[in-house]
Amino acid sequence: MKRLIPRLLVVYGASLSVMFGVALIPDYAALIHAVEQRDPQAELRHRINVFAEGTWFLLANLIAISGIAMAGRRPEP
Repeated sequence: MKRLIPRLLVVYGASLSVMFGVALIPDYAALIHAVEQRDPQAELRHRINVFAEGTWFLLANLIAISGIAMAGRRPEP
């Protein structure tokens, strides 16, 4: 049971990281396109989306890393 929670955290964090990373790619491409077209409304919209998805991507990585850290601890006697 003590090893179940860290494993779940690693799987949960990694799956969220993949989900947000995959969602980030098309929005970043759309941001580049909006910047090239010099469309300020679309650029702002895509900048907000890329910022939010990047933030969630980093937070998901922190969840996975905390699970790895919990799994690596030595049990207390």
